[in-house]
Amino acid sequence: MLFRLAVAAALALPLPAMAQATAEALAGEWRVFEMADQAIAPAEEATLAFADGRVAGKSFCNRYFASFKASPTGFSTTQAGSTMMACPEPQMALERTFLDLLLKAAAAETADGVLTLKAADGRTIKARRV
Repeated sequence: MLFRLAVAAALALPLPAMAQATAEALAGEWRVFEMADQAIAPAEEATLAFADGRVAGKSFCNRYFASFKASPTGFSTTQAGSTMMACPEPQMALERTFLDLLLKAAAAETADGVLTLKAADGRTIKARRV
């Protein structure tokens, strides 16, 4: 009975909030595993590499780059660009969603080795360190 009470009490505790990530916390390379609540197939690839105020990587088909700012109060990207190769439509659709979410991201949070970029509309990009 005591064990049940301890488990019930533990379940009632609030989970710790994820902390807004700083540029230092984002540094390095991340691989996207989920986007807009949809799992990304292992054969598909999108990456985020953060360094020196820049983010760059693969966006399913093309390579992209942008400037970014991350602080305890928010996240933003500017001055974005990408290569312009054509790929099959499923990859192009993933790429459009990825770049749209990256450019609209207003928060960057890290917890347990997972980066979550969150747009104002609630949609997210989730990635793990490479």
